[in-house]
Amino acid sequence: MSQRALARVANAAADEMIDLAKKNGQKLTREQIMHEYHNDPNMRSIQAQEAAIALGRQRLARQALKEGRARPAPRPLQMPGSRDAMPTREDAMVAQLNRKLNESGKVRDAAKLLAERRRSRGR
Repeated sequence: MSQRALARVANAAADEMIDLAKKNGQKLTREQIMHEYHNDPNMRSIQAQEAAIALGRQRLARQALKEGRARPAPRPLQMPGSRDAMPTREDAMVAQLNRKLNESGKVRDAAKLLAERRRSRGR
């Protein structure tokens, strides 16, 4: 953990301890916390330090939730299909022959449609 991050956690831990003392009806200042830290060996134990760091991290996490984080703008929606899927000349010819067959119903039109479909598949 960097010195800057450690200082932020330590300040947040001190603020949290002061707030907890206020909730319990006690008055506590930063100077009192620092005095106890320097004079009371229990405050310097690994358990007390881990508890203080946990308090600081919790406070910073709550602040971060309240502030919220900047979310990136949503990406633009992609519409179905693409420019590459434009109908080709062969597709247009097949569609035209299909319409002609539906209108006339002649076998000759069906044969032309079948031949055009086979030709367009080969390409």
